[in-house]
Amino acid sequence: MALDVEPEIPSAVAKRIAKAVEFSRYGGRVAPTLRDGVGSSAGPTAKGMRRLPAHPVTVAAYLVDAAGTRAETGERAYAVATIGTWLAAINHQHRTTCHLPPSAHEPVTVTLAGIRRSGVHRRRGPAPHRNPRYPLLVDDIKVLVTTARERCGFWADEVLERIELV
Repeated sequence: MALDVEPEIPSAVAKRIAKAVEFSRYGGRVAPTLRDGVGSSAGPTAKGMRRLPAHPVTVAAYLVDAAGTRAETGERAYAVATIGTWLAAINHQHRTTCHLPPSAHEPVTVTLAGIRRSGVHRRRGPAPHRNPRYPLLVDDIKVLVTTARERCGFWADEVLERIELV
């Protein structure tokens, strides 16, 4: 089946795709939020779009719909990694049925890049598992080397000392 005819999508979805494409071109310098408004997150056939091969605009619409979905708490329902995993599954399904994967088309790749760079999924502040790290000073290194040499009692310890200090 040829991909010559674009599926009809709501203008709000087209605007969200355009916004995601815009984000992909600006990198991390711009962090406005994507707007909600595609409607339900039902599959493509429920919205009158064909299944396989999915048109790149249909897949891009699916991605921005997933990115804009919110949980009951008001936070984003899906992480960018989850959306990327879904795209990988869509690509796999296309490849296994001898179709060109949607991510081979620019509208899909720039839409996902825009979602990643839009900032709507980023945490504010440092990640909780990261601790600030400080460089070792020369005096600290001298203490480490001196302590390692003092603790060497056998020739095997001296070999380990040299290996650790190199």
